[in-house]
Amino acid sequence: MTEPVAETHPHENAPGAARLIALTDGIYAIAMTLLVINVAISAHLDDAAFHKALSDALPNLGAFALSSP
Repeated sequence: MTEPVAETHPHENAPGAARLIALTDGIYAIAMTLLVINVAISAHLDDAAFHKALSDALPNLGAFALSSP
């Protein structure tokens, strides 16, 4: 008599699949985090004003990155 074979998918145990799933989880986590952070820079700025506004906004982003686990 034959024994029943467990229904498995051959790619589930492959280390490459686990690494790919972990990578996509990380990408989604970073993307969702960036959607929550408010980095507002006014439109229609000249180059100097844009760089000034960006340099004012980046410390907030850096502080968030350092404080997150």
